[in-house]
Amino acid sequence: MRAYNDWLSEFVGHAPERCGGHAMLPNWGADAAVAEIERVLDRPGMRGVVARLDRERAVRVAAHDDAVWACGVVMGCYPNGTLTIEPGDDAVWACLVDRGVPLAIHVSLSLAMPAAHQAKLPGYGRFFDAPNRMIELIFSGVFDRFPTLDVVFAEVDAGWVPYAKEQIDNNYRRLDPVSRFGLGAPPSEYIERHFHYGFMTDTFGIHHRADVGVDRLLWSSDYPHISADWPSSWRTIRAAFAGVPPDERHRILAGNTQRLYHFE
Repeated sequence: MRAYNDWLSEFVGHAPERCGGHAMLPNWGADAAVAEIERVLDRPGMRGVVARLDRERAVRVAAHDDAVWACGVVMGCYPNGTLTIEPGDDAVWACLVDRGVPLAIHVSLSLAMPAAHQAKLPGYGRFFDAPNRMIELIFSGVFDRFPTLDVVFAEVDAGWVPYAKEQIDNNYRRLDPVSRFGLGAPPSEYIERHFHYGFMTDTFGIHHRADVGVDRLLWSSDYPHISADWPSSWRTIRAAFAGVPPDERHRILAGNTQRLYHFE
């Protein structure tokens, strides 16, 4: 992991104004994860951290006539090495908040190493795991303890978010009088404050962007994978963003990513 992070920091250091590296973190305890954050995050171009290698990803952000690449890997499991949040993980969340760095989850969490897709139609339901992680993070009190922590779901689309908020709130209101979850607000309010969603093609999500949150949407080319329309990405963008006001379009295509990852 250190070798990878050293290589990545050297790579993005050649053009830190355009490239953003995400350090890969060890997942055998918070102390090791925090130590690696402190070791590499101040290097030029290093703008984020992720726990445990899941899959490398390059995201092209369409910023005016230029391009910004947010290059990195994303969290495969929690810092303690399992799929369950533990109290010791708080040291990592605290470090991320102190550094102003988002937490990233690529599609879903898993203890398995990456493998070839086995489904008949891979990629059609990338969002299936995300609501479960939302509920875990909210109901474990992570956001009550760290109210400025941002979470980015990479490659999960966003058209499902309004429905998920409605259904989660509905069950919360029915069960809270008995279960007494102890939340400071309805779950949808945590979702609206803390979560962001990367997408490649999600016309429905764009049309319902007000219900998702314009500041929550992050466009990605997904280059060089099968979901990418590159080198004709702008054709897809023109069609999907027809009628979207210029300021909202810019925020979704570039501004939100620039803000989250501190591109000047």
